[in-house]
Amino acid sequence: AVMTITSIGYGDIVPVRLEEYIVGILCMLLGGVLWAYVIGSLCSIIANASPVEQNFEANTDLLNIAMDEACVPYKERPKYREYLREAKAYDRRVSFGQVAERFSPMLRKRLMYHVTHEALNSVYYFNDPDAPRRFTQDVASHLAPKFFSRGEPLDSLRRCLCLMDRGTVAHGGLILVPTSVFHEDF
Repeated sequence: AVMTITSIGYGDIVPVRLEEYIVGILCMLLGGVLWAYVIGSLCSIIANASPVEQNFEANTDLLNIAMDEACVPYKERPKYREYLREAKAYDRRVSFGQVAERFSPMLRKRLMYHVTHEALNSVYYFNDPDAPRRFTQDVASHLAPKFFSRGEPLDSLRRCLCLMDRGTVAHGGLILVPTSVFHEDF
């Protein structure tokens, strides 16, 4: 009401004395700050509604504290923050796997098959029509997600079948994108 009366209102009631102007301005500032706080709080609640987002925010805070304590050079800090940002999808997949672990073995296998069937279908020997569906469900329930930063060598995966879910990989002179597969002959 004070904003309407003193600034953008109809002009029916206008401040006359200096004290009235000061009270009107202070009320407008206070109202604006409170309104911004309410809107900001609502946006924060909506943005942090998922456990993955909460985990990301907590990890970012911990990373910033650790980098300050360890005196990590300011030029290197964005690299670590970028890794956390990019790792959100990985965290979501890990969280999903943790939830799936609570299911019975049969339901877990079926659920993980539905989550990974697109990647599994990119492997030619999993597409055999004579292969029992249970086999691919077993494989799906044993897949382990991994996440690597840019330029990091994948030496630890030399004896693993690798199904790409996100990102880009340079392997064997080729550029691979999702849903590519490499080390099929692991």
